[in-house]
Amino acid sequence: MLGVADYKNQWRNRNRINRSTADPEDTVARTQRSVNSVAVTGSFNAGLEFTSDHAVNLTSLYLRNTDDEASLTLRNNFNFPRDSNTQLREYRLRFEEREIDGRGDG
Repeated sequence: MLGVADYKNQWRNRNRINRSTADPEDTVARTQRSVNSVAVTGSFNAGLEFTSDHAVNLTSLYLRNTDDEASLTLRNNFNFPRDSNTQLREYRLRFEEREIDGRGDG
């Protein structure tokens, strides 16, 4: 019999500034982005041999990964010029989940 499990929870934060090549001082976007990644892994294996030619085995595997992302962008452009003290505010949310649940016997 053998069992293994693992759990990871990781945060990544990034700040980014994008500027226009035509007007780099007034056409600018500042983005704050956070990503939370969670990974769960598990494996279980058990076997029983009750005579020389009879055996029962059980194997199970579980994998799950999720990414949860949120970002906020404040930008200036020709509709929202920098000298007018107005900015365009843009929110972005994304959730992604991947899961595998495999079982087998032999």
